[in-house]
Amino acid sequence: MPVVQRHNFHSSYHLVTGSGFPGYLLYSMLEISLEKMLWGNEQKMELVIMIGLQASGKTTFARSRFGATHQYVSKDLMRNSSNPARRQRQLIEAALQQNLSVVVDNTNPALEDRKELINLGRLYGAEIIGYFFAVQVKQCLQRNRAREGKARVPDVAIFATLKKLTRPSYAEGFTKLLYVRANGDQNFEVRSWEEEEPTNEP
Repeated sequence: MPVVQRHNFHSSYHLVTGSGFPGYLLYSMLEISLEKMLWGNEQKMELVIMIGLQASGKTTFARSRFGATHQYVSKDLMRNSSNPARRQRQLIEAALQQNLSVVVDNTNPALEDRKELINLGRLYGAEIIGYFFAVQVKQCLQRNRAREGKARVPDVAIFATLKKLTRPSYAEGFTKLLYVRANGDQNFEVRSWEEEEPTNEP
């Protein structure tokens, strides 16, 4: 039975016959079709990092956009853990070891918060994608006050995160960065990254 061999990305494909005589596939369209059929559907593993204030819409966005395709990790689900940071790392690493994509839903405001995640993603060859939630503080405060139970945090916690919030950059090691704006409880606008963008202001 003929088999297809691929030597490198730019090389020709060779149809190797049972008699040992190669027959060249001469048409580039056929080569492209084979490329897509054999390798084009491979999806690269992703480590997706949410970045933004509490009540900026991160959890709703993460679950709706990545719930069916990524392992969901959040320190909010580790309230009973004695070391949430260590537990988070264990869960992320376990998923990446199985070639599963991961979405990390925390505020991740500072360079130090993101550095460990980025290094972990690099270790396993994942694409590292950051979503920065450019939401005004007053909107976050309003959304937070509408929450109930453990989902609601003190206003001071939002302002404390704001003080630490550093706009991400490609220099940190991200493969891709995107802006997210919440246009309601369930609607989000995702925009391409720009060098200069207003940060979260009161």
